Amino acid sequence: AYLTDFTLGLHVFDVSKPAALTRVGGYANAGFEKIAVVDDSVYAAEGSGGLAILKIGQPSDPWSVRSRTAIK
Repeated sequence: AYLTDFTLGLHVFDVSKPAALTRVGGYANAGFEKIAVVDDSVYAAEGSGGLAILKIGQPSDPWSVRSRTAIK
């Protein structure tokens, strides 16, 4: 499962055992407001009007593909 935190960024959790959720990875980037997960990518809306695209093929180690600020 993927969770965004405006202050800390993206968190990745293993939810295979609901009684014992485990954080398995993340991507530190302040400003993520909303995310959409499509296949092996996360699209994150940033508070500054930007967009970040992360690859999550290996959920424990998401990495940034591209980031753009102030989309108008």
